[in-house]
Parts: sequence; structure tokens; C-alpha cells
Amino acid sequence: MTTVQERQEFVAGLREMAAFLENNPDLPMPISGGHNAFVETRAELAAIARTMAWDKNANGDYFYLSRRFTGGHSYEINVHRSEVCRKVVTGTKVILAVPEHEVEEFHWVCDEPLLAEVTT
Repeated sequence: MTTVQERQEFVAGLREMAAFLENNPDLPMPISGGHNAFVETRAELAAIARTMAWDKNANGDYFYLSRRFTGGHSYEINVHRSEVCRKVVTGTKVILAVPEHEVEEFHWVCDEPLLAEVTT
């Protein structure tokens, strides 16, 4: 958990970097403007999702809420996809490499909407 002081320092650092880039227009711009945060459970992500409008996305092993900002900036809150969806294994495939090995073929099925009540 982030302390209030750590949060204030992080935000101050963002402002400091913005001012630095603004005051040095000849410097190249950073490529990525993404910032990622992580939660552990579906309930934590659902509580955040209820606070405001978010875009909902999934990529690889993660499900995330995102907000996009001007200038290519984004803020994403991630949770392991297995907290929100169920992994359905559809088979295996052989990877012809050294050493040869099998990997699962699968897809994710998200049965319950994120904001559905969670019973534990």
C-alpha cells in the first residue's frame, strides 16, 4: 500500500517531469506515457470500477481498467485475469524448439460482469 507521502512525491515528480519537458523543447519526447498500478482481487478492481467511468480491457494474463489522457498518457489498473475470467483450456500444441515442449492452447471466458456482486 502506498503511503500519502509516497503518493504526493509521485505526483510531484510527474509535475516536475512535465515542467522539465515543457522548459526543454529541444529534448526528444518519451515514447510511452503509460502508468500501471496493480490490485490483487476482483473485489478491489470492482470497487475502483464503481468510482467513475473506465475503459475495460484485457491483454495476455491481465484484465485492466484504463483512462486515457491528452498527449498519449494512460493510467491502467491491472488484476490477474484469472480473478475476473476463467481460463478454458482447448488443447495443447507442441513447440518445435530445443527442448521440444508442449504449451496449453486456451481462451478466457468472463462469465460475470466486473460489477456483478461477488460472493465469497
